[in-house]
Amino acid sequence: MSKFDELDSYIMPFSDAEQGDFWYDFAAEHARKLLGQFNADDYKQLQDTIRYKSDEWIIRVCETIDDAQPNQIIDILISLLEHENSRVVLASLDSIRGVIQNGLDCISDTSKIEKAIDRVLPKSGSIWGIAIADLQRLLKGKPQRDNWKQ
Repeated sequence: MSKFDELDSYIMPFSDAEQGDFWYDFAAEHARKLLGQFNADDYKQLQDTIRYKSDEWIIRVCETIDDAQPNQIIDILISLLEHENSRVVLASLDSIRGVIQNGLDCISDTSKIEKAIDRVLPKSGSIWGIAIADLQRLLKGKPQRDNWKQ
């Protein structure tokens, strides 16, 4: 069984919004570890199947990218910026922000992030606008806003 299959099976029961407390308190950490063990084939499988998963499943993956390989996960997160569910888009924006904060120097091509932001910006609301502005500041090496999580 691949690490992707393990992650998929593990996240599936937590794809219900009612599982939130247990997810955040315990399960998310195990999912992070599984994602941290992904190889190139696992990332490919994730990229090929994520659009067919439930919104909650996608959000759970976005919440666990801490140990993921930046260059592998960033394309997946960028693709989610086109999602029709605003919660998925916000989760993706927050995850991209986390990837950048964990090591922008690990990302080989920041221009693809900038281009994705430019595509999303025209249809962004006020909350998206705040998240996008923070991403743009991080990409330019400027300090982040103190009120990001307010």
